[in-house]
Amino acid sequence: MLCSVSGSQYSVIRVQLKTRRSGGLYFGEIGIGTPPQIFDVVFRTGSSDLWVPSLSCSYCVSPHRYNKGNSTTFKADGTQIIIQEGSNKIWSLKSLDDVSVGPLTIKQQPFAEAIIYPNGLSNPDQVDGVLGLASPSSAVVDQKTLYSNMLGQGLLANNIFTFYLKRSIGSNNSGEVVFGGWDETKFYSEELNFIPLSNASNWSFNVNEMAAGKSIFSGSTQFRAETGTAAIHLQRDLADKFYEAIGSSSKAVLPTGGVIDCTKLDSMPSLVFTIDGKNYELKPRDYTILEVNKLSSVCLSLVVPGEENILGTTFLSNFYSVFNVRDSSIAFGRLRDF
Repeated sequence: MLCSVSGSQYSVIRVQLKTRRSGGLYFGEIGIGTPPQIFDVVFRTGSSDLWVPSLSCSYCVSPHRYNKGNSTTFKADGTQIIIQEGSNKIWSLKSLDDVSVGPLTIKQQPFAEAIIYPNGLSNPDQVDGVLGLASPSSAVVDQKTLYSNMLGQGLLANNIFTFYLKRSIGSNNSGEVVFGGWDETKFYSEELNFIPLSNASNWSFNVNEMAAGKSIFSGSTQFRAETGTAAIHLQRDLADKFYEAIGSSSKAVLPTGGVIDCTKLDSMPSLVFTIDGKNYELKPRDYTILEVNKLSSVCLSLVVPGEENILGTTFLSNFYSVFNVRDSSIAFGRLRDF
């Protein structure tokens, strides 16, 4: 059952998530405008902004584009905005319109219409844009983010949102994001351990230890939870130690992951994160993509080197993730067997 409290007509809202490929992004539908124009967006905890491609966008490779002329509730703002997505910059214009998320309608939500994508920006997941769920303090478009407006307009009873992510390929039912509550049928809520955030602006917290058969590090190290990336990102020195621990040469680490012999998966160690005194375990098959090449025994690890430490959906899909905005904390619940 969905957990909520009384006091709002729509206290708990569930949005179904989809994926199109192994190791791909999780995304769901929203509507912008009146009548609603449908977009597939990544519900991303690593960003605060809502953006979708404009009808006039150059180099856009997304399936859908926003047409302001077709919306009776569109209001122009026209402020020029540059949104950073990874290493790419997206030139945009600020606009306002009604946004629908499930049965909710958020009135006059500021968002960005993407006008210019970088030439050649790839889009293998065929998503349209991003709905950011990080702190309003990190917003570029407007500090009245979609989530903060949900609360401000009295649409949610609980100041939390949660993610349930299935590890499925090309599925229209790959999980869900729930606004205002959680689904107790998916996990053991009585075991939840809420972890205080070290940086509330981007869902960062401290990991006490990381091990894969042997210790990768011991001592408080900051990670952030990111629903907008598949991989577990480790700073280079930690990534090298991880691949050494699992018996794979660091020289075999590609930008997208490390090459692993699939025949050795069952003998490889689990990856264990100790957070606030509790262990969170990923087995080898949880942090790899099996059989990258059907003609060989090559697997790809979803642990990659990066500039910062990030727990992406490779980690999050093994737990029920509770983002507690009110108390600036996060929790990872043990999933029930289905």
